[in-house]
Amino acid sequence: MKNILNRLFSYSGEINRLEYLLYGVIAPFGFVMLGAVISQLAEGLQMVGALFFLVAFSVALSSLVKRSRDANQNTILMVVLFFAFTIIPVVIALIAPTYTGEKKSSTRGVVIGLLFVIIVLGILAAVAVPKFAAANAKVQHEQVSRVNPAGTTDDHTP
Repeated sequence: MKNILNRLFSYSGEINRLEYLLYGVIAPFGFVMLGAVISQLAEGLQMVGALFFLVAFSVALSSLVKRSRDANQNTILMVVLFFAFTIIPVVIALIAPTYTGEKKSSTRGVVIGLLFVIIVLGILAAVAVPKFAAANAKVQHEQVSRVNPAGTTDDHTP
């Protein structure tokens, strides 16, 4: 039992793809499902369901850290991607082969990951900025339309 808890919650060591699938994907999914079922059983059990979600998150994160170490990938980048885009590092961790050579830091992976994050943020900004400008223009137009001929604003609009 202690060995299983150590495998689930420890951030030290390395795990292979099969162990990552078990401890990093299937176990957290089971914790989330169990938490969802428990939180629906009674009115006061929502906090227990949230606790199961936090346990699932912790197990998934610790497994990702161990798997990225085993595949000789940048651990910090994988954690940042985990918080930003949860599915991407999970897929990377599942398909990355186990590294058998000398472990070393990979700056190429950091640069590629940062470029990916910048591209996604650029796409989000390209969508959000025009929508914000349109909403701002709409609000300004509504404020101008509330001005009566005397030049004062009409504050008693229903």
